[in-house]
Amino acid sequence: MIGLALGALSFGTKAFGALSSYNNSQAAAAKQNAYNRKIYRLQIKQRRMNYAMQTAAYGNRKIQYKQQLGYNFDAAQRAYQSEQSRINELYKQMGFTEQGAAIQQAQGAGKIQAREVSGRSMDRIATLYDAGAQRNQAIRGEMFKTAVNTAAERNKRTREQLKIANDRAFWNVGQPPQPTELPPPPLAVQGQSQSQLFAGLGSAALGAFQTFSNFANYDPGAPG
Repeated sequence: MIGLALGALSFGTKAFGALSSYNNSQAAAAKQNAYNRKIYRLQIKQRRMNYAMQTAAYGNRKIQYKQQLGYNFDAAQRAYQSEQSRINELYKQMGFTEQGAAIQQAQGAGKIQAREVSGRSMDRIATLYDAGAQRNQAIRGEMFKTAVNTAAERNKRTREQLKIANDRAFWNVGQPPQPTELPPPPLAVQGQSQSQLFAGLGSAALGAFQTFSNFANYDPGAPG
């Protein structure tokens, strides 16, 4: 009987230990898995919030970009208009100069005719006078042509500066925000398996059997 009692005691002790180890392992794994899932949900939420903030900031930058394009366009238009006004003013002044030169030429011709000179001398004087007038007209024409070419070069620089300014403004919106990659889902933490539990229980049963076998023939009343 003592062998049976000791075997049962051995089995109960070891089986309780195996069951306790299994239950504690399962509880610890469940707690760790719950914590990992909570962290994962927080990561997903943070990722969504970050992307929303980046998208809002990008929307503001797009508004500023469009405004900057408008400012750049207005500045270029003012530069073009300034050059055109300068050419128009120069053209108007040339018109007044041409009118004055025509009047002066007519007056000069009248003075030549009024002078008492021979026909040949009159022709020579008129030719010299006309040559001077034509030379002055050619000089004024070259000056106007130079002014037009200068305005064209300035307009070209204005276009280049406009492109540079627009490209610089586009730099702030050239890369729209992209959501980051999803974090990997947590891997489930495994506690002790049932096979490990059964192995523990089997070990407890084997230990109990060995204890029972060792004390199966033990008689406490027998003489030593």
